[in-house]
Amino acid sequence: MSDLALYLINVTTLADFCQEVEPGNVVRLQLSQRRIGSGVSPIRRCTLSLQGVNAQGQLVWLAENVDITLSPDGHSPWTDRDTALMDIMRERGWETRVALCLTNLGYAVRAGNHVVPTGYEPVYGQFECVAWRKSDPDTDAPAYTLVAVPFPDPAPDRPTSYPDTCPECGTQSWDVTGQQVFKMTEKWDDGDLVDFDFDHSQAYWQGRVTAKCVKCGHQVQFWGRADQTEVGNEPA
Repeated sequence: MSDLALYLINVTTLADFCQEVEPGNVVRLQLSQRRIGSGVSPIRRCTLSLQGVNAQGQLVWLAENVDITLSPDGHSPWTDRDTALMDIMRERGWETRVALCLTNLGYAVRAGNHVVPTGYEPVYGQFECVAWRKSDPDTDAPAYTLVAVPFPDPAPDRPTSYPDTCPECGTQSWDVTGQQVFKMTEKWDDGDLVDFDFDHSQAYWQGRVTAKCVKCGHQVQFWGRADQTEVGNEPA
């Protein structure tokens, strides 16, 4: 038996994953696709895999499958449901939505996955931070859409911003790393295009961020929140 068997933990929910891997750690999120079968209705199986390493050095693994039924030619989606799901996968809506949730929880999300020996598979579960919703057939919306589901913060009391003043020296000026500032372009009435950088107070951060006092160098950490704009294949 490989030593990995002693260090691999399979979980079936995102909540269980958060219990095993503390927010603030690097996690790997990977969407893969493979074809299954060659009969009248072959399947394209899409697998979203999340891996992280806990404090004991154990690999924690969560994965979920979504199957898309193909037409007999093996290329086109078979039903309206399959068409909607394929569009979401093509636009990376599933992967993006889960990555946004993970970032909001404080994880540093990176692509890829840890390589494990052949034969080691996850116990397939569910990313409960998103949901596949069937649309009203009387509307022009896609047959299925992907929506966000409220997910409890595993550490609700952690700070989400830096303090007004430095607790060490009282200075009110901070140097913040990891800042992402919104930028927009506005078209004025005369036709000119003008770029605007939003000011510091309107900036937002994602994941775990460090703020450093510019006077004494004291550092504090907080967890930023990402923009919650819907992504993926949404109804019109």
